[in-house]
Amino acid sequence: ARFVVFRVILSVRTPLLLAILVTLGSSPTFASMIRLDFGGTIQTSDFGSVSVGTSFSGYLYYDTAAAPSLISTSPGVAAASYLIPHVFLLNVGGSTVTPDPSSPDLSGARVIDRDASQPQPLGATDSIIFQLAGFKVSGPLAADVQTDHGLFLSFIGSPAVLSSAQLPDAFPDLGAWNDTLPDTSIGLVTNPQADVFLSFKGQFNSTGSSAVP
Repeated sequence: ARFVVFRVILSVRTPLLLAILVTLGSSPTFASMIRLDFGGTIQTSDFGSVSVGTSFSGYLYYDTAAAPSLISTSPGVAAASYLIPHVFLLNVGGSTVTPDPSSPDLSGARVIDRDASQPQPLGATDSIIFQLAGFKVSGPLAADVQTDHGLFLSFIGSPAVLSSAQLPDAFPDLGAWNDTLPDTSIGLVTNPQADVFLSFKGQFNSTGSSAVP
């Protein structure tokens, strides 16, 4: 499977739910909350403010107790979509990407789990894709990202990586995922005008998850 743009099927406008999930400006403290830290290097870029070879780092939060907003199943495969807290950070090339408190858009995750004990088609994969929406950009990158945009973290691997379509208590180690672009990568996409898409894409060199106390 290949994911270039994970469209906003999760971007529901529910301010009340947002208030329940997280108080903006502070970190969530639910027992089931997981912080996923990541870092890596930019591999391709259409932006003058972010050059190839630039390092990036950041984090996001997700809730393992979250109920899925969408579930689909078929023989040998299960998929689920989740809302995740509006708490994240990306540092790249002297710029930062952070949640925009004024945005009604929510972030989400899509999990696909294929049953490794059953025959699967060639190229079948497990995956977790995070879409971070409703953000603001500060620093040099802000001049390049002024319109409709999305930030995506894609983790794609063999059908043996995941055991269910639930968000995992312990995020799989980076070595469990496919270490090739565009499978396991971070990407920021902007759409400055009709049929024009600009982006950067980076490869992870580190990930780590921890329970939020």
